[in-house]
Amino acid sequence: GGRGGGGGSDRDGDGDDHDGHGARADRRSRSLTRLRPTAALRAGRVLEAVVGACRPGAVGAHIRRTAIDAGGSIPADGLVYGIGMGVEPPVIGPDVGDGVVLEADMVLAVCAWVADAREGGWYERRLVRVVPDGNGPAELIGSEPLPPVGPVTLRRGDAQ
Repeated sequence: GGRGGGGGSDRDGDGDDHDGHGARADRRSRSLTRLRPTAALRAGRVLEAVVGACRPGAVGAHIRRTAIDAGGSIPADGLVYGIGMGVEPPVIGPDVGDGVVLEADMVLAVCAWVADAREGGWYERRLVRVVPDGNGPAELIGSEPLPPVGPVTLRRGDAQ
């Protein structure tokens, strides 16, 4: 289907051939790219919200609520934690860190977990530094996206 003869179809009129498996061939550049699953897009929004909440003086309970309000779940290994020889304080997780107060120049791993009944789960993690002036979100100092975790068996209430 389509002018390029790629065998797909231009279902959405964007000029691209789709293979029916989430891949898209751009007729103009002939490159093949993978479309991000919905769970990945949602995890990206959760991650962005949590990074935005990581400011000097921010409290763990508020950061956890930010993740949940953005549509995420709290990863069992921690939502926000210090970096060093592994997971180090401060740790904000499912049952810990309500009273943690972030300080300027802390280097943290910020994580997002989104579970989806159709796609499984998606986990993302970024390394950030809490900026001293507090006038903006934490500064991204690294990017460490992890592949989706899936398929996973979801319990009732896990899928958002």
